[in-house]
Amino acid sequence: MKLLNQYSILLTVLSVILLGSCTPDEANPCPDIQFSVDIDSTNNSVTIKAEGLENLSYQWYVNDVLIDSVNLDEVTDDTFDFEFEPGTYNVCISAQSAQCDRSLEFCQEVVIPDPNREECLGLVFQTDQIDNYVYKFVADFEGIENVVYTWWVNEDSIKTEPLDSDRSHFLEWDFEPGEHLVCIVSQSDECGGEVEYCKEILVEVECPTELFFEAEEDGHNTYVFFAEFESQDHIPYKWYINDEVVDKENFDGFDTDHKLFWQFDPGEYTVCVVAELEGCDDVEFCIDLTVENDCVETAFFDWEKETDYIYVFHSDFEGQEHAPYKWIINDEIVDKENFDGFDTDHKLVFDFDPGTYNVCILTDQEGCDAIEYCETIVVEENCREISFTGTQEAGSNTFVFTADFEGKDDVTYIWTVYVNDVKQGEEVREAGSSDDHQFSWQFDQGVTYEICLKQDGNCDEAQLCKEFSLPN
Repeated sequence: MKLLNQYSILLTVLSVILLGSCTPDEANPCPDIQFSVDIDSTNNSVTIKAEGLENLSYQWYVNDVLIDSVNLDEVTDDTFDFEFEPGTYNVCISAQSAQCDRSLEFCQEVVIPDPNREECLGLVFQTDQIDNYVYKFVADFEGIENVVYTWWVNEDSIKTEPLDSDRSHFLEWDFEPGEHLVCIVSQSDECGGEVEYCKEILVEVECPTELFFEAEEDGHNTYVFFAEFESQDHIPYKWYINDEVVDKENFDGFDTDHKLFWQFDPGEYTVCVVAELEGCDDVEFCIDLTVENDCVETAFFDWEKETDYIYVFHSDFEGQEHAPYKWIINDEIVDKENFDGFDTDHKLVFDFDPGTYNVCILTDQEGCDAIEYCETIVVEENCREISFTGTQEAGSNTFVFTADFEGKDDVTYIWTVYVNDVKQGEEVREAGSSDDHQFSWQFDQGVTYEICLKQDGNCDEAQLCKEFSLPN
């Protein structure tokens, strides 16, 4: 899209405009200044006739650029002539008077239309500023009911007004501070293709006068802060905790959701939002926050047997999600919960040997009394009734022996081979392993072997021995 400004035909003579309230009086004898603007649309020249400038020095400005100065000793008819290119200009007159206690200045926007543009479609829209950042643009031109056109903002197509009943002929837009270009664009074969009408919109940062946010608790020592103040969607601002920036809103590279989620350690904090805008005074809003240490009052766990010797302990007490605590067995720390570097699942899985154990959980909160809960666990030896079978592999001298007693997965047992009471070898099968409970041995012919299977531990009676041999 070619973005070229097109302006509507300005009335030949603008109304006479008065500068403020300049009626002379004894206390403030300000001159009565007025001027009129006459535009020649043929050669784009503007003639401005000023009145009330007798005995005054004054200057003419166009778009803040000094164009002409008139001193008291010059002979002039108080007429200002200037030739413009098509476009919009801000024309000002500034005068000085020793009798007036304020500067005298008046500015008028002058629009020079582009005659080539006006002959084709005559696209135009009016601008209404709703607030500092929100503008409403209303399209209004002859023949609009027969023209399909599209609204554009900064070279982005926003919406098209089709030839149907859903046409609204306006665009409302929330701008960020800066310079923006708003256009309506139509396609016309009679006009040689694309026709457009554009306006430049300068949106300045509105300096904030006050900021505000609310705080809500969201779990243990966790708070959510919600910013809520006028123009918060446009004003860049920062979140501070104890003078350190922890987040930014309306800054490039930062997500903007106008809230801060923060988990605190116990202590004293000052939380602030601060707007630091160029050309504006810094504005901030702060609250003081005291985060107490939430000491737990009781501790507890329950437990269950997973196997004969493996126990699972589950902690269950109020505050266990945030209170650091330790698992202790017979005065030795075996695990930690809510500590850095330790997985926190609030349970302990432990494989015991037979015996008596003191199992405890002990809280370890800074600034709080330690809370302890203990239980005595007696782990008894569970001696099994051993049995196994043995078979010879077909076509070989190898025997395969299989343990087949109840609870064989839960205990450690040992295969042992003897010849004439002399141990020839052994194999240990650990409790809970994925072993297939089989043991093999290659026999010599004519030799009698004693194969024994024994449960490990203090279970001497939990043993079974069988003799096997191969005939010569």
